[in-house]
Amino acid sequence: PELFEAFWKQLRELLDPFTLTQHGYTRSLAGRDESAVWQGVQSIIAELEGLGHRSFINSGTLLGAVREGRLIGHDDDVDLAVVLHADEAGSIAAEWADLRRRLAVHGLLDASFEERLEMHCKLRRAAGVSVDLFPAWVIEGQAFVWPHTFGDVPASALLPLGSMDIAGVTVPVPRQPEALLNVNYGPGWRSPDPTFRFQWGAAARRFRVFIDAFKAECGKA
Repeated sequence: PELFEAFWKQLRELLDPFTLTQHGYTRSLAGRDESAVWQGVQSIIAELEGLGHRSFINSGTLLGAVREGRLIGHDDDVDLAVVLHADEAGSIAAEWADLRRRLAVHGLLDASFEERLEMHCKLRRAAGVSVDLFPAWVIEGQAFVWPHTFGDVPASALLPLGSMDIAGVTVPVPRQPEALLNVNYGPGWRSPDPTFRFQWGAAARRFRVFIDAFKAECGKA
């Protein structure tokens, strides 16, 4: 582990201002104006609120905020999740598809990414940084956030949303962010792990009913 950490540090230095992620070689967050990024995120969150949906920082963005009080330097995008109102797979999928159409109308959506029919969507950039938006919902008192939390925590761990002040900007977070981070990254989430890989295959199996319902809904459009 010590040798790998030294290698990873050298790699980051050599690649700067780029990083190596699942997206390939991309511009890292370390070289960005963090305050400007957070202000851009805050603006997007406000626009989602205007469309009738609460949202919160999610996944790697939440991890960096809670663990380090900032964006993770070697990451390359911002993750948000939006809270849907429906509470059944079919109606949740319909609401998610409808929200994405509304986001497109309001100029918030990356239209080219929509052609891939992924379960998440990409929004307008925040200070040049890509923003991913994931759906979240509650069924029978349990919280769901695609792709990492499948009813693994009670709804009270997610809602009502809390808030954090970062780089002079206030952003919404889950009520108990540690609970969702534990599900997403495992109990060792407090220690940085540059080799972490999310298990997308397992997520697809757990969320199969939602995925099928969403794709069927998109087929109606």
